[in-house]
Amino acid sequence: MTNLKERFKNIKLLIFDLQGVLISNQSNHSEKELGKFHDVMKNFCDFAHRSNLAVSIITGLTNEQLYKNISNKYTYDMLSGSFDKVSQADKLIEKHSITYDNVFYMGDGLFDIPLLKKAALSAAPEDARREVKKVVDFICAGINAEERLNFIKNLII
Repeated sequence: MTNLKERFKNIKLLIFDLQGVLISNQSNHSEKELGKFHDVMKNFCDFAHRSNLAVSIITGLTNEQLYKNISNKYTYDMLSGSFDKVSQADKLIEKHSITYDNVFYMGDGLFDIPLLKKAALSAAPEDARREVKKVVDFICAGINAEERLNFIKNLII
C-alpha cells in the first residue's frame, strides 16, 4: 500500500472508465442511481481539485442523455463514443500538458487494456475481467463508485 501511495505522488490526471467502474453495466440507469453517482463524483472531484488533480472519464458508450446528465454537473472531462481509449487519453494529456507518466487509469474491460498498459499507474475493480486484472498495478476494492473512489482517495491522501 505504501508503494502505491508513493506512486500516486507523480499522478496529475485521474481517468476512469464509466460503465462497469463508476456505474453499473446495466443499460438503463435509474434517476436514483444517477443522482447518487452525481453526488459521489462531486465529492471526489472537489477532493481531487483541492489536491491539484484533474479528473476525466473515458467511455465507449454513446448514450446521449446519460452523458448530458453526467457531464453538465461537474468539473471533469468526459470523452465518449470511442473504444480507442488511448487516442481519447492523448487528447487529455495534451490538454493538461503532461505525459503518461502522470496518468492513472481504472478500467474493467478488454477495450481498456491498451490504456491500462500505457498509464503510469493502473487499476481494475474486483469484478473486472480476468484478462484486465492481469495487466493492472492493483485491484481496487469496492462494489460501487463511492467505495472505489474512496479507496483511490485514501491512496492519494
